[in-house]
This record gives sequence, structure tokens and C-alpha cells, in this order.
Amino acid sequence: MLDTRLWHAIAPSVTSDDRVAVIVRYAPWWLNLDPLRPGTIDRADIVEANNGVESPVPPLPRDVFDRLPAEVKPLLHYSVER
Repeated sequence: MLDTRLWHAIAPSVTSDDRVAVIVRYAPWWLNLDPLRPGTIDRADIVEANNGVESPVPPLPRDVFDRLPAEVKPLLHYSVER
């Protein structure tokens, strides 16, 4: 578990295998989540600072969102694919 407000980095992959991670984030509405969203200025700044290497955060598929408990949906509605 990691407080993502701390400076951190990803270790280079040393194999040809895909690396998969499950990232679950919760943040109050006033915390800036734009660095996670493709197409935002904050995201572009991060990619530029990383020599153009992208680290995509895919949207939550609609069918997965639809199966979530009602009390969880308000926490994740911003990340549903459009």
C-alpha cells in the first residue's frame, strides 16, 4: 500500500513479459486527479518529463461499473469509459 501523494517511480521491467498492476485510488473531490486522465495538461507534463513514455490508465468499462454496488458507484463515476 502506498500514499501516492509521495514522490515515487516505477522500476524498469527486466523481462519481456507484460507487467500488470491493479491500482485502486480514492481521493476527495478537491484532490487533483487530472494527471491520471489522458488529454489533460497535467498528464502531458508528466509524459513529457518522462521522455514521452506513456503510462496509460484505462477507463473503467461500463459493464463493470454497472455491476458495482450502489454505494461504490459515486466514488468511481468519473472513470467510466465514455
